[in-house]
Amino acid sequence: MELDLHMGRPGKAPDAISSTTARLYTLIFLTLACLALFLLGLDKIDEASDPAYEDTISYLKVATFLQDHGGLANFWTLFIKGEHKAVLQHPLYPLLLASFGVEPHELFAAGKMLSLIVGVAVVATCFLIARNLYGNLVAYLATLLLAFNVTFLRTVSHVMCESLLTLFVLLSVYWMITGVEKERHWPWAGAAAGFAYLTKGTGFLLLPVFTVTAILV
Repeated sequence: MELDLHMGRPGKAPDAISSTTARLYTLIFLTLACLALFLLGLDKIDEASDPAYEDTISYLKVATFLQDHGGLANFWTLFIKGEHKAVLQHPLYPLLLASFGVEPHELFAAGKMLSLIVGVAVVATCFLIARNLYGNLVAYLATLLLAFNVTFLRTVSHVMCESLLTLFVLLSVYWMITGVEKERHWPWAGAAAGFAYLTKGTGFLLLPVFTVTAILV
């Protein structure tokens, strides 16, 4: 065991100190990146005052309907009876929005905050996945490019499901990649793909990717 000559007590090995410092820097970077997105997103939320932006009205209508009919607890009954149809909006995002338990007139603000919170989760997930697959440098660059991307900022500041869709697509593709060596990851990849489809119809595009990857492996 090495001794800290200055303090007269056992000290850490240089490798341990270096590893601890690297983890600290990584944590600081990730925290700052997520905080930057959150603060920029809050500013964009104030600007996003048009409730007619893209599919906002549709999401709010579906969320209000689900909220008035029992929310998540009663969703399966609504689905079986055909009272909720995916042609309106895929259910996951409106269900989460309906679960906020706010008054109908507050759903617009709640939806924007939901998108932003999920967006922060996307940034953190992007960093962790990129670091695990390609190392720190790629993770830092990917995270910065995502956190300060104008299109992404617009997405996370409106009542839109795209941030939630991005989260599940990232997770699904990641688990497909790691599933090549660790087969236990395949169920997770399938589950994430399913949640992506429940978020938006384009999540269905993960099915051929999943199938081809499984065949090649």
